[in-house]
Amino acid sequence: MSVIQFLCQHKSAGWKAGLALLLVLGLYAFYSLLLSPTKIALVNFPSYQVSNIAMANDSRLIKVKEVKAEDASSLKSYDAILLFGPGLRLTEEQTENIEIAGKKGTAVYTFVFSSGSINNHHVDSLQEQQLDIYYNNRSRKNYRNMLYYIRSTFDSRKLFQTKAGEPLLIPSDIFFHLEEGVFFRTADELTNHLREKKLYKENAPRIAFVSGMTSPLEGNRSYIDSLITRLTDAGFNVYPIASAARRQELMESVHPDAVVYLPMGRLGGDKTVEWLTENNIPLFCPLSIMLSRDEWLSDDKNKGVTGGYLTARIVLPEIDGGIDPLVISTQNQHPNGYFMFDAESERLDNFTQNVKNYLQLRNKPNKEKRLAICYFKAAGQASLVAAGLEVAPSLYELLKRLKQEGYQVDGLPDTFDSFNQLLKKQGAVLGAYAKGAQDDFMKNGNPLWVSKSTYEQWASQTLVPEKYKEVVDKYGEAPGDYLSTTRDGEPSLAIARLQFGNVVLFPQPHAAEGDDEFQIVHGASVAPPHAYLAPYLWVQNEFKADALIHFGTHGSLEFTPGKQAGLSNRDWPDCLIGSLPHFYYYSIANVGEAIIAKRRTHAVMLSHLTPPFMGSRTRGRFSGLFSDIDAWYQAPESKQQEIGLKIKASVLKLGLQRDLQLDSIANKPYTAEEIERIENFAEEIANEKMTGRLYTLGQTYTPEDIESTVIAMSADPLAYSLARLDALNGKITRKQLENNTYISRRYLTPVKSKLKQLLASPVQNPERLMQDFASLSRADLMKARATDMAVNPRQLSMSEMMAMAAGDENDNSGKSDESGGMKMPAGIPKVGKMPDWVKKRIEARKQAKKEGKKAVLPEVPQEEKDFSFAVLEIERTLKNVLSYKQLLESSPESELQGFLHALNGGYIAPSPGGDVVLSPNTLPTGRNMYSINAEATPGTRAWDNGKALAEATLHTYFKKHEDWPRKVSYTFWAGEFIETEAPPWHKPLYAGSRAGT
Repeated sequence: MSVIQFLCQHKSAGWKAGLALLLVLGLYAFYSLLLSPTKIALVNFPSYQVSNIAMANDSRLIKVKEVKAEDASSLKSYDAILLFGPGLRLTEEQTENIEIAGKKGTAVYTFVFSSGSINNHHVDSLQEQQLDIYYNNRSRKNYRNMLYYIRSTFDSRKLFQTKAGEPLLIPSDIFFHLEEGVFFRTADELTNHLREKKLYKENAPRIAFVSGMTSPLEGNRSYIDSLITRLTDAGFNVYPIASAARRQELMESVHPDAVVYLPMGRLGGDKTVEWLTENNIPLFCPLSIMLSRDEWLSDDKNKGVTGGYLTARIVLPEIDGGIDPLVISTQNQHPNGYFMFDAESERLDNFTQNVKNYLQLRNKPNKEKRLAICYFKAAGQASLVAAGLEVAPSLYELLKRLKQEGYQVDGLPDTFDSFNQLLKKQGAVLGAYAKGAQDDFMKNGNPLWVSKSTYEQWASQTLVPEKYKEVVDKYGEAPGDYLSTTRDGEPSLAIARLQFGNVVLFPQPHAAEGDDEFQIVHGASVAPPHAYLAPYLWVQNEFKADALIHFGTHGSLEFTPGKQAGLSNRDWPDCLIGSLPHFYYYSIANVGEAIIAKRRTHAVMLSHLTPPFMGSRTRGRFSGLFSDIDAWYQAPESKQQEIGLKIKASVLKLGLQRDLQLDSIANKPYTAEEIERIENFAEEIANEKMTGRLYTLGQTYTPEDIESTVIAMSADPLAYSLARLDALNGKITRKQLENNTYISRRYLTPVKSKLKQLLASPVQNPERLMQDFASLSRADLMKARATDMAVNPRQLSMSEMMAMAAGDENDNSGKSDESGGMKMPAGIPKVGKMPDWVKKRIEARKQAKKEGKKAVLPEVPQEEKDFSFAVLEIERTLKNVLSYKQLLESSPESELQGFLHALNGGYIAPSPGGDVVLSPNTLPTGRNMYSINAEATPGTRAWDNGKALAEATLHTYFKKHEDWPRKVSYTFWAGEFIETEAPPWHKPLYAGSRAGT
């Protein structure tokens, strides 16, 4: 029977059912229109902020939900859609769904800044302003009232409205403490509060604690409170700060002994570094990570902190000299579905102890400090050399200085020879295969003996059980087979070490078993053996060192298994360092691996000089070849074949044909093009820079070594810049500019001669130097600077952008005209006719201003950029030639001072790393290395250089194969990227865009 037939037969029941249906529909409509909760979608907000907003809600009539961008199709059912502008990327379909919702009546608003693809809907300017006030003054109360405001304003037909309170205006620069919603405007106000709470300790060290990531008043701050409490319990007076615009002013008002910074970008820039340096204030930078605890602790190819988070939280703070990037909290999903930051208790204790141990070095007398120094040595009779450093004499120089400074270094031999013999006897590293040598060492090498029971007790106190199990599973029960025997009835392990009073030296043992020493040093993927763990456990548990030094590039601890950054106590480097202040003496030239060591062992990297640079001294080897080539160029065509055969004989004798992939047929002369290639290649080798004698800590280069190193640092940039200017002025051809032999003879040789004269008889007048070296006038220099300003406008740092967002009028950010273009600095003279590109830029700005648009400025011509770069490179080099000499002379002492300052708990100023020839700003050494300034790299010059390199690569291939390559492959080295500021990375980007076209 159909429904219609049934209703016809049962009319009374049909009417009742219809009325019931209408009633239900009416009630549903009434509920939906007047009683239902206001549904608010949060799109693209950080998870921690979603939880802050949602948990501020106390109304059953408001529902807040996080909606992923990929789920934008579900947004049509919401009453309000709030978007977080930064990083918002939507597909066309997702954007369209939001637009449809807006057109149907949903309020749509984007916070911070508009994405450009989403329009605000049903929100007028006054409402925008009110929403921004609630949001920007982040606190639980303001979030709660913002939600009330959204329901009452954008869903106003609903009954049971709660009136939104006026926004609580929170200053953007405040002190705070443990009490929610309470803040202070000055350090003195907070001091009085701490005294009232009986938390203030007279004469105790002060810590300025800067929260760089989240507002402490908006909730979700238990991890911040935990850190404040831990530091307070450790004996510090803690001054928490939430500030961007006045951050340094507030820090200075605390007069801190240390700064703890939860980082988001740099702490404050170069002025802050100067303040930290002048006042000797160490900077500690713990991490609050976005991974869940399970993700963070997972061993499944977990690299820890990576990507943009690594840049903002570790790379940029390193530029300020930040140390100890230790995780203190993770982000986890709670039963209510929201993500919250949770303190990691063990890591908080570890970080707090790190800070305490570091600052205790300031107050402990030198004679009481106990120092452990681990030095790198290859197995067997290999000499004690680490990346150009003479380790044994350098250790002796350090020990002598420590003794002079009052450290107890009892028993230190009076001569280096005696010390060196002792080091060889008691500080040996023996291969697993050398059983006889092992037996002799255990009998005569005066090792430290550690019983199995003592060793296992140390392991249980220091390592989590699963880590020690890895060792036992791999190598068996302690003490293992290496340097072990039975003593006093118990299996025992021998540790090589030399102890002089309160200072102990020990060689770093092998990090794994096997014969492949290179693989072992560079990272065996297994747990270290008992013999490797034992000295580190002894240093922590029995010797009880106040500080640990790793001496010489490079050891193996930083390559043991575990995460790359943001380590836990389940990662071997962290296990074996513990909470010791850690300093690593490392070659300035090996910055790539230095940064691995820095982040994985939370070390202060104290840089040291490389061996001095000198000419390759191979020119004499090629003298006959050069003479024959010169004769070939000058000979008539009838004589060239005869001379060409002599050239070929020389090339074959020297073996150059293999490097240049030329033929080896002795009776067939090379072509003119091939002879030019041979000459360029031989000239390049003859001019190659090479290092001389090994470097020793504390020993200054000889005057000859300083001269040759300064020339190596200065000659190339001067010679090639002079040649580039001559090419721009039509004095030499492009082909001559690219000819090594021509540049060497016409520019490089005269420049080296002038540099020697300058070093012998210093000229201090920079304008005179510019005139003598390059015939450049002040007008040329001003033009070059103005062009550079146009090509490389100053970029705001992350900390400056945060300050501007907080409403600061930052007068250091460069002054702009109304159309957004940088104004010329005052004092630049108007020289000659205005260049066409300047006119075009002025017109573009005027037109954009008229149309109310952002100006699209024409490119600066390449020849103008080349002129600017060459002139400024000449100016930079000439200004610094004498400084290079002074810095090379002072660096050995700076390194010793760096050790002493670090061991006194001082702030070690930051320094870029890299080869001093390519990166002269790495001088003086003895500073704390960082990798690269991610806020300033890459620059426009890097793109131009990378483009030129890519063009050369592609054209070389085309010339050889008469076709363009279909695929281009490159190998990247971190050190090369850092030293050159990124041209190698631009090269494949540009080449990839050209390959196959």
